Amino acid sequence: MFTTLISQATQAFCIAFLIITLPLSPIGIALLAGPSRGRRYLRHYIDTVRRTAHMTQQMLKADVVARRMQIKLSRYKSATTEKVVGECTHCGNCCINKSCVYLEFDHNLHSRCAVYNNWFWKMTRCADYPINALEIALYSCPSFSTAPSAAMITEQPVKIITMHAMGRARLEGAKPVQQKEI
Repeated sequence: MFTTLISQATQAFCIAFLIITLPLSPIGIALLAGPSRGRRYLRHYIDTVRRTAHMTQQMLKADVVARRMQIKLSRYKSATTEKVVGECTHCGNCCINKSCVYLEFDHNLHSRCAVYNNWFWKMTRCADYPINALEIALYSCPSFSTAPSAAMITEQPVKIITMHAMGRARLEGAKPVQQKEI
């Protein structure tokens, strides 16, 4: 309950901030993208503002910020009953349903991110996607799925101890210790 309330409040603040600063968004986006890619966002100022507005709507629709906060606050880990399998096909669906302002497509229509692997990207949900079946379904991801996983073993394996020829116990597979004569 408390984490849901905090998550929703954080999302409301972030969305309000994005809406209020919408006219300045190309500057912030250009700074995050870096000098080589950032100039493009400034040159296409009006288009960047439109894309940012659309991305903000999609973020609200998909509860992007609230879900991120819930995961951070609850220390959520993917359920032990499911394992995410697959390999990214670069369709762009996970990029807020192809609306992320940093999403670019190459000539083969493969997506790529203008801020991939920088500090901002690592701070967002992008660095963790996908963590469960809910996220895969939310973005209609064609390349990842979940499969049942074996129960996680929480016990430590038992170490096998054998008796050495001289009567001393040693761990199986361990190298013999050189004895010093006195």
